[in-house]
Amino acid sequence: WHPEVAFNVGTHPRQTARTAYVRTPRMPHSQSPIFHRKNHRSSPLFERPTPPHGVTIIELMCCIAILALISVLAVPGFSIYLQRLRVNQAVDELKGALYIARSEAVRRGESIKIRKRDSFGGVSCSGSPGDWRCGWLLFIDQNNNSLFDSSGDEPDLLLYSFDPPHHIAIRFTSNMSVLTVNRWGAINGVAASFNIAPQAGNGEASSDPSHNMMLCVSAGGRVRANPGIKCAA
Repeated sequence: WHPEVAFNVGTHPRQTARTAYVRTPRMPHSQSPIFHRKNHRSSPLFERPTPPHGVTIIELMCCIAILALISVLAVPGFSIYLQRLRVNQAVDELKGALYIARSEAVRRGESIKIRKRDSFGGVSCSGSPGDWRCGWLLFIDQNNNSLFDSSGDEPDLLLYSFDPPHHIAIRFTSNMSVLTVNRWGAINGVAASFNIAPQAGNGEASSDPSHNMMLCVSAGGRVRANPGIKCAA
């Protein structure tokens, strides 16, 4: 029912008009103009078209061109960063091997050998005694022949094995294949140094000195790393 509809009712022209209220029946909701107006607006034919999603071919080509430009500018710098990272990793591993050898020699009260590997992963390093790029071994030399003997009457005791870093050339400047750390922690009794650099195509160290590092070992066993190709005095 709708609200009452008011109108005046008079019984006589001289009598005061009286107000009568009559209730009128409510129109069904389905027949209401408001209902039809809403349905009319919600019809798919009258909906506002949504904007298309995605990108155009011109926008895509612009993005590809920007990415290509960024890659051209960033790849050389990233390659240099990787080379420096690998050189620093090799310096840390070799320095760690020297520190471990010193601590083990002092703790055990006997000499420890650090010897380069002659081959690793199909790569041969036996052509030069100073080529240490195949990694190195820490062991106790039972028969004192400066070789690692894993069999025989007195097999050597292997303490640690260090794998070589990738694409890095390591050369012992004294051109020796073995370092001896005595029971007091001194290394060979003389100063030693290693040249560590990115590996060139022929397997040798890169000729660019800006990427090289020198690992310098004093006669007393002090180890330090210097950039370049020489140990600072």
